[in-house]
Order: sequence, then structure tokens, then C-alpha cells
Amino acid sequence: MEAFQKINAVEGFDPAALAVEYADLNSANGGEKRLRLPVMVQISWFRLKYPEGRIAVSVTAGKDCFVATARVYPHYSTPVDQFLAEATASRGYLPDKPTVSLREWAQTAAVGIALRNAGFGLQFGAAGDSFDAPAVDELGGIMWSGNPVDASITGHF
Repeated sequence: MEAFQKINAVEGFDPAALAVEYADLNSANGGEKRLRLPVMVQISWFRLKYPEGRIAVSVTAGKDCFVATARVYPHYSTPVDQFLAEATASRGYLPDKPTVSLREWAQTAAVGIALRNAGFGLQFGAAGDSFDAPAVDELGGIMWSGNPVDASITGHF
């Protein structure tokens, strides 16, 4: 949609030119090609739109992971509870990537999601936006498109 392209528009900047292609392993085909913006591009776009903006990140250690929360503010003096968007991400150890900093990985993921939620990259589909295969719910049940298979699992979906 053309209207999506106008969200956070900055004259002379075309984020589509910096989008990268990747294979979405959550897609029905198990490798559908999608576009996404690298987090550094999202941050640069945010800085162009809000030169005095602020990205605040906090990190806590969880069980076998780091949990990061990022908030995006239009100005460095904006009160703490008046953010444009917020996101949380957790990352745990991967045996095939032993040198990856879990803390930095969680921070980067949280910042990227918060910026996307604030409109810096939502123009491109995100991995996992829709899927038909079952996904294991973090609370232990199997989920099918937001509906719990196990009736004993309750919550707000």
C-alpha cells in the first residue's frame, strides 16, 4: 500500500533501497523470500526522522538467556512513560554460534522490533507474521493460529 510507504517518510531517504532479502523459515514453504531492514538501517532512519530522539535499552539475565527491552522516544527529554513503541526480546545460547553475545543479540532484537513497531520497517513483512504450522507456546502448549490445542491452557489471545 502506498500509505504504508509514507509512514515516517524522510525526504531523500528510501528504506526499500537498503532492504535485504532473507528466507523466512516460518513460512508455509519453509523458505519464502522476504525483505527486511537491518537494525542499523532502522536506527539510521529513526535518527533522520528524530535527530534528538532516544532509544533506551535495558537488559536482565533470565534462566539460560538475556531479556532485553527497548523503548523508542521522539526526543531525548520525552518522559519515560511517553514512548513511541516498546519491545522485548530474549535470546539464549546456540551451540552452532558459540561466539555470539547473547546480551547484544537480545538488545539488537528488541531495538529492531521496537523500531518496527514505531513504523521504521513495518513496510516490510516480518518473519513469523503468519504461519499455518503449529508453534510451541512458551507456556508449554501447542498453538494453532492463536488458539490453544490443549484446553487447559488459558490466557488472552
